[in-house]
Amino acid sequence: MKNETPPAYNADILLIDDTHDNLRLLSKLLIEHGYYVRPVSDGKGAISAIKGQLPDLILLDIMMPGMNGYDVCETLKKDKRTREIPVIFISALDETVDKVKAFSAGGVDFITKPFQEEEVLARVKTHLRLRNLQKQLETRNAELEKAKETAETANRAKSVFLANMSHEIRTPMNAVIGLCHLSLQTEMTPRQLDYQKKIQSSASMLLRLIDDILDFSKVEAGKLDLENRIFSIEEVLKNLASVIKVKSAAKGLSFSSEITGQIPPCLTGDGFRLGQVLINLASNAVKFTDKGGIWVVVEPVSESDIDVTLSFDVRDTGIGMNRKQTDELFQPFHQAETDITRKYGGTGLGLAISERLIEMMGGKIHVKSEPDVGTQFTFTARFDKSNREAPACMDFSQDLAEKLLTGIKVLLVEDNEINLQVAYELLENIGIEIIVARDGRQAVELARNEQFDGVLMDMQMPVMDGLASTRELRRNFAPSDLPIIAMTASAMAGEREKCLAAGMNGYITKPINPSELYEILIHKVKREPDKNLSRNATISKCTPLQSDDSFFVLDGVNTRAGLLNMGGDRNLYIKILEKVFVQYQSIIEQIRNEMDRKNFDVAKRTAHTFKGVAGTIGAEKLHKMFFELESAFENGELDQIPDMMETFSEEINKVMTGLEKFINERDISKSDDVKSAEPQKKFDIEHMKMFFEKLSDLIDEGNSETLVMVNDIEDVLGPLLVTDNVRKLKSQIMDYDFEDARETFDLILKELSLNE
Repeated sequence: MKNETPPAYNADILLIDDTHDNLRLLSKLLIEHGYYVRPVSDGKGAISAIKGQLPDLILLDIMMPGMNGYDVCETLKKDKRTREIPVIFISALDETVDKVKAFSAGGVDFITKPFQEEEVLARVKTHLRLRNLQKQLETRNAELEKAKETAETANRAKSVFLANMSHEIRTPMNAVIGLCHLSLQTEMTPRQLDYQKKIQSSASMLLRLIDDILDFSKVEAGKLDLENRIFSIEEVLKNLASVIKVKSAAKGLSFSSEITGQIPPCLTGDGFRLGQVLINLASNAVKFTDKGGIWVVVEPVSESDIDVTLSFDVRDTGIGMNRKQTDELFQPFHQAETDITRKYGGTGLGLAISERLIEMMGGKIHVKSEPDVGTQFTFTARFDKSNREAPACMDFSQDLAEKLLTGIKVLLVEDNEINLQVAYELLENIGIEIIVARDGRQAVELARNEQFDGVLMDMQMPVMDGLASTRELRRNFAPSDLPIIAMTASAMAGEREKCLAAGMNGYITKPINPSELYEILIHKVKREPDKNLSRNATISKCTPLQSDDSFFVLDGVNTRAGLLNMGGDRNLYIKILEKVFVQYQSIIEQIRNEMDRKNFDVAKRTAHTFKGVAGTIGAEKLHKMFFELESAFENGELDQIPDMMETFSEEINKVMTGLEKFINERDISKSDDVKSAEPQKKFDIEHMKMFFEKLSDLIDEGNSETLVMVNDIEDVLGPLLVTDNVRKLKSQIMDYDFEDARETFDLILKELSLNE
């Protein structure tokens, strides 16, 4: 006997009826039309048959002994495996109440006996087709869900990539900006000064643009926010000209900008974002123009008592575009043609970002263009009026900050002693009164009992972090009563939004840029700057780093960037380097120990803290490494951390070895200088006693003046009397650990026989 291939059936139908004649007739009818039929004569048999193999359709009689059709259908609909199988009731019952009960039990159709063959076949065919469509839809939905998960995974990977790229690009840009800042403090010819100012302005603008473009995911997620600050349209156009004039002059193009009509001198809105849009449009105009020029015109469109709507035109005489190209112009990652992309470059993101920013400013953008004639972009934007001077034009130098901020009282909340010392001395240098809290809980208690003009709040702290303590403070203080500014080493997307949502007024990243610190204090804490103050004050109390000045070199450390983070204060920088060497030689072991104890939150906070410290001293590669380590903690990739720390050990050792060599050579140099000095300084025991008596009183009081006085202890003692306890005392006082400092101080008195 030959093996025959089983026939292909249209569908598998389960037929349930206790009348054998009905089973025979329906089975014969369905089989003749290509259906595979499984006849069952009672409800329990039907349930058992379904468990073995799921049918595509069920024809179900109602009146059966034991378990009727309603019960069978209800049982099937309760089971996840069988609930989607269509059930057609076939019954001699033809009252409306019977049909309603059948549909309520889960049936999809109802055929009355005696049945018509054509009707049975038509209804079976219809419901099988609907069932097939449902299966296709379920398959499609599953595919879409999988595609959605894949897209979300890719989007998360893109966000991580953008964050990493943002960090990589910001690092060299910070160096450019920092060196420009230092150059501006040197003697230069007027032409050199003009060049340097334009370089600094362009580099700063580029840094902000890089951050915005690389964070394009914010646009996609609808999380791009505008700031609301006072600015001047004239200043926006001045900054635009400083960027575009250099580009246009290099191509032999003319450039002009003008304001027609009366515009209020000061407006409230996001002046930087407005400038970003104008720079993008004008830069494109220069890029696509080979002869002629670029014109920017600003004019008022409408004005009320509280706001004004402005129109901005950016025109060029460039290559122009056709209608198809202009219709697709604002799509992300799109440029007019492939050959244009190759010739002129660009990401195609600028116009998409610009359109979104303009919409957020309450306006719209339009474009008119003609090939070989030129292009004109026109957009509107609405801004609130302001009667105050625009502080965005001010130079936030130390001299100006001192004039504006001297005498204010600030609560500095920071648990890391190195970051604390940097922030403390930057604030102290401009005459700010500082009270220190080492954690969020202590900050809340101090704010309840003392009056402060503002709070500088670290984000990651033990006991109570920055977000929690800010929420607690906001229960008692309005944002205008107590400005709170976040200080964080995190550059992750969404960090700024978390801070503002918790009730903070501002946000500054670590390593702290002194100028940015002074600027945000002027804006957020000192809200009414003196209008008569000079806008060009550039005097600095710290000795500036000259462009040809020799400075020590450390492996793995950009010492010029680190010095810039100290506001140019060499002595402070050297103190911080010494402290980093003492406290973080075993940073890898510290993290490993916390990991072994399963203290993952502590390990993560330790990595976060050292990341900020590394950035502060200019250890840029270490800063990047610990950024990656913190990201691994954030993403739950704990299995990767041991290998990462093993890789980081070499860079840690290189930096620490360099610091140790620098500290030892510096100690020897200081000792040799003292020995070779002629005549040698006479040892003054009375002066020493007076010094230590005053220092003792200050330690007992916990007075911040101790930090200043302890720096002179080595000069008072001389290098031969500087012991480990003396160095330990300095470290404890710099850490504001006055209780332990008291014990160490008593040991020093005993060593010097001054306690008799």
